[in-house]
Amino acid sequence: MLTDFENAAMTVVTGMVVNLVNTFSLDFMLPISMSDENMLVAQKQDAIYKERFWWRTDLFSRGDNYQENTLE
Repeated sequence: MLTDFENAAMTVVTGMVVNLVNTFSLDFMLPISMSDENMLVAQKQDAIYKERFWWRTDLFSRGDNYQENTLE
């Protein structure tokens, strides 16, 4: 169970992360098809060690070509 101090610290850190995302207009979006692939792969045993996931590599890009902005 979190103490009052830990709860307040978590709230402050969460607020700071939200402010950073908003200030720099970071783009974390992936197409649903890539997200679905990630979910299917994640269900396998030891997936974090043995499988590959789609990740967004260029958070500042606003382009629609997600294939260029992802690392498989």
